[in-house]
Amino acid sequence: SISAPVALKLICFARFVVVLACSSVVAMASTAPWSEGEIKSKMSQLRHAETAPPAPPGIEKATLDAIVQKVTGCVDANGQFDVIALVSNFGGDAAMWGRKLAKYPPADWQTFAVHYVNGYYTAD
Repeated sequence: SISAPVALKLICFARFVVVLACSSVVAMASTAPWSEGEIKSKMSQLRHAETAPPAPPGIEKATLDAIVQKVTGCVDANGQFDVIALVSNFGGDAAMWGRKLAKYPPADWQTFAVHYVNGYYTAD
C-alpha cells in the first residue's frame, strides 16, 4: 500500500498527463492543413497591413516589399487567389502550402512576407 501523500502526487501527475494529452490533440486539430479551396478563400481575403510588421534583423524592407509584390501577383483580376501561381512563384506544392499556411496563417500580405523570410513556408 502507498501513503496518502504519494497517492495524491500520483493522482495529480495523472491529471497533468491527461491535460497535456488533451492540449496536444486540440493543438493538432487547430492546425489541420488547408485544402486548395481554403488556401484560395483565405488568401483572397488578405489585405495590406495598416502598420507593417517590423522586418526581421538583417532583412531590408525592399526584400519584404518584393515578396509582397510577388504574392499579391497571385491574385487574379477577379480578386481570387491562384494556388497554382503561389506554387509557381514560391515552390513547394499545394499540400505543403496547406500545411504551412494553416500552421502560420498570415494576417496580411506583409506578415506573409515576414513569415516567408523567417523560413515558416519552406518545404518539409
